[in-house]
Amino acid sequence: MEIKLVAEQLEAWARNDGWWPVTEKIGAQYVGDLLESLEVSDTDEWDRRRKNNALFIKRVFRSVTPYYRKLATQLAPAVLSALDAERQRLAYEDCSAAYAAAVANKECSEAVNAKLMNLPVNVQTKEVKEAILSLVDMLTPGSIKITIHEVAA
Repeated sequence: MEIKLVAEQLEAWARNDGWWPVTEKIGAQYVGDLLESLEVSDTDEWDRRRKNNALFIKRVFRSVTPYYRKLATQLAPAVLSALDAERQRLAYEDCSAAYAAAVANKECSEAVNAKLMNLPVNVQTKEVKEAILSLVDMLTPGSIKITIHEVAA
């Protein structure tokens, strides 16, 4: 495993997401005594440990001395594991967003087709309601609340 490559990937990830979340994710993957555990209830202590861990990770992967290279070798599996977990999470989010968009597109097409084909009003209503709900599903949960009241004809 090339430590320089791991360091480059780590720096790129931290530039994108910030050092605090990256540090927490690495800490969750790491088993050993190089990093302080974040499993504490005191928020001040948790914040202190998170800062110490972030500084330590930066120092280890930015340094070129043999001592820090040895420590980087010990931390690298946790960094790679956290990077892999983050990539999987992002891929899942991308897939789920694409899936939600595809479902919304399908439902909207069905609603338009129901109108163009002059299907019964109850079918048109059902299709439009499904289309609206699928569009709402594309948004972040809790960002919009919609209630559909059907009116008797």
